Amino acid sequence: MDKMKINSIKADWIADSELNKTVGVWIDTDEGIFFGSAPQGTSDGDFEAVALPINQAVENIMKIVPEIISFDPSDLRALDNYLIEKGGQQMKEFGTNASVALSSAWAKMAARANNKSTPEFLANLLGTEMKMPVPSFNIINGGLHGAFDENGNPYNPIQETMLVPATANDFEEGYWMVMQVFKNLRKVSGETLVGKEGGFSPKQALMKSIEQVKQAIEKSGYKTDDFRLALDCAASEFLKDGLYTPVPGEEAKTAEGMVDFYKELINKSPIKIFSIEDPLDQNDFEGFAKVNEALKDVLIIGDDLYVTQKD
Repeated sequence: MDKMKINSIKADWIADSELNKTVGVWIDTDEGIFFGSAPQGTSDGDFEAVALPINQAVENIMKIVPEIISFDPSDLRALDNYLIEKGGQQMKEFGTNASVALSSAWAKMAARANNKSTPEFLANLLGTEMKMPVPSFNIINGGLHGAFDENGNPYNPIQETMLVPATANDFEEGYWMVMQVFKNLRKVSGETLVGKEGGFSPKQALMKSIEQVKQAIEKSGYKTDDFRLALDCAASEFLKDGLYTPVPGEEAKTAEGMVDFYKELINKSPIKIFSIEDPLDQNDFEGFAKVNEALKDVLIIGDDLYVTQKD
């Protein structure tokens, strides 16, 4: 088989799911066009790679096209190493939105060049086994993603409450299980307001929403033991002056107070809470140690703290 040939690489702005501008990349080859884009979140970590203004990110991609167009289309590592060197610390020089869009398009092209599906190609590249994960579906939106009261405070401080189909035999069954619950949750709650990530955003406390999820599970013919909850708290958003205020109007809490807050949430929830992401501020190293020690039966996910390089 002849080696794939890159004909052109183009970048431009596209609209994301919230109708904000982000970066799109198109790589035209003799075996088709491969597209990549850069998703953007609502809350950013202090040490995350930096997204540049869209026009600048697009311009940065187009500047390197004359050089990278001659790269081996099947070699994703060569392209990524080049981008790492070009981007500098936190990708400030090139833009993470530019690098993610370009790299994702290149990954699809490299997979085709290696006669593999994209997931299979990436798994082989990383030396891991390719398998479908247990899906986590964002069904309740709070925090910066949800509804706010007249004072600008979220009714529910927890940014994401995800439903995990624990007893599903495969991804398809898990998807079906959650879709039934999601449809019945609309009926049970009477809710129509949707948050930024597609889950319902009711004007009520989290525990009331969890109770309604329980009702929706039972209405769908399942048991609560068939599911787990996964929370993304984004606690950095309710930290001020070293203290946490997860519920507006209540007394601010220390890290130890937040541990008690989560313990109460776990004990009261009628659906088992399997994991908690960002339970404390991204820079609260001592607090994270206390949470891990206190909540041994819960998977603690660090996101900004655990996945960011130290320097």
